[in-house]
Amino acid sequence: MSGFLDTGPLQGRSVACSGITRVVRKVRGQAEVCVKIAFQSEKHNKVSRSLVFKWHKRFGDGKDNLEDDEREGRPSFRESDAIKNEVLNVINSDLRLTVREVADKCDISKTTAHHILANDNMNRVCARWVPRLLIAEHLTKKNGIVKSIY
Repeated sequence: MSGFLDTGPLQGRSVACSGITRVVRKVRGQAEVCVKIAFQSEKHNKVSRSLVFKWHKRFGDGKDNLEDDEREGRPSFRESDAIKNEVLNVINSDLRLTVREVADKCDISKTTAHHILANDNMNRVCARWVPRLLIAEHLTKKNGIVKSIY
């Protein structure tokens, strides 16, 4: 059992959370030994027993990092240039359309239509879609109107 506890420079020292992963990498033997070493740390309350077991299994399988693996399945949202251009053309043709009407005309989901409009800085103002960022011409027109009022 003493062979498993021989952690070299880490032996007898308090092991921080980031150091626990080094210990788990070094101690390839039993997972219980890794748990004991992890709980000798002053900061053991941040690392659960099950997490140490997961790390031990992960390093035992030959993985070098603790990041999650890429998951399979359908992406939650994917914006293509063709769909984006189609949505923006539909909006520019009639600024009074709702998100649902845009989604129906472009044959996409309401959420996708909303994401495209939000990512393109489009807001619904007075039953019209307008860009949030005004161009220079609109700013000068707005400033002229404000100056004429005051």
